[in-house]
Amino acid sequence: MSKNNYERAVAALVACNTTKEAARVAGMGESTLRAYKSDPEFVELYTTARHELLDTGVKALQSKFSDAVDVICEIMTDKEASPSVRLSAANSIIQNVVRLTDQTESMERAATDRRLNRKFFGDLSDIFPADK
Repeated sequence: MSKNNYERAVAALVACNTTKEAARVAGMGESTLRAYKSDPEFVELYTTARHELLDTGVKALQSKFSDAVDVICEIMTDKEASPSVRLSAANSIIQNVVRLTDQTESMERAATDRRLNRKFFGDLSDIFPADK
């Protein structure tokens, strides 16, 4: 399969909410895009793209972590401030950084596991074809 088609499909899947929409954006049929999803090479490209996107988001949130802590500290020490909105936003950032960091680490472990499985067990697609 054309690497260019795979790259277009991956970009569309990452950007769109549904496979149907992604197929339209990528300029291909929905059945073609669904077929791509059964190809291990495509799955690897798609997984990598999703991980990179998530990693970018996590880094952006992490860069705001200190600011969120500063807001909480400011609110905690300001007896006259109405903390509800700012505290809610600060807590949201902190909770999301923790959650997304955990997810990123989990995905990294899963990717490492997949690489190790391929290294030790090889490509089992001859034994377990994706279309069955």
